[in-house]
Amino acid sequence: MQHFELELQEQINLYIDSGITPTELFFVQLLLLAADDAPKYLVNYISNTSGAKQLFKNTLQSLLDKGVINSTFSIPKEGESLNFKTIPFNKNFIKKYFKEGHIAGKELFDEYPPFISINGKLCSIRNFTKAGLFSLEDFCVYYSKTIKTLKVAHERVMEALRFGKEYGLINYSIVEFISSMKWLEIEYLRDSGNVNGYNNSELI
Repeated sequence: MQHFELELQEQINLYIDSGITPTELFFVQLLLLAADDAPKYLVNYISNTSGAKQLFKNTLQSLLDKGVINSTFSIPKEGESLNFKTIPFNKNFIKKYFKEGHIAGKELFDEYPPFISINGKLCSIRNFTKAGLFSLEDFCVYYSKTIKTLKVAHERVMEALRFGKEYGLINYSIVEFISSMKWLEIEYLRDSGNVNGYNNSELI
């Protein structure tokens, strides 16, 4: 119940701050997933729900009218395709959408160990530019997408990270920690009690 309440409160805050409706937020989430190479959810909904195609068009227009999508966007006409990756969402809205994620991403970055020693040399493990992330803001958005901006997920990540640091389990980059969801591995070790003698060889 606590997890559900946290997610619900985040959505309510977005309704209040941005003036969008639950239906509009639903389609925004589907569009962002589609832009992130997961269009199957939007396609599945439109293909299998009566009236969904027209509702989608109406919602796009409403998002345009409210400035959630920039006015440079034109709604495709009948028979035209929609490129999800080129939908120009308002940057201020996106910042609000990922607001908690930005805070969470900064907290993760600050808590993550900056170096590990390999053969007597210090190696940075907070470098994220190799993943095509060229600013802390880019990193925070990447992290937000991974945990779906949920506070409860972030809390689990931070608990696992602190446990991992305490027992010397953090032997990989911060990007690897996120992309491979290493906190789940650490949670398993913590809950199993088999931490002693564990050796993770995935360095950097």
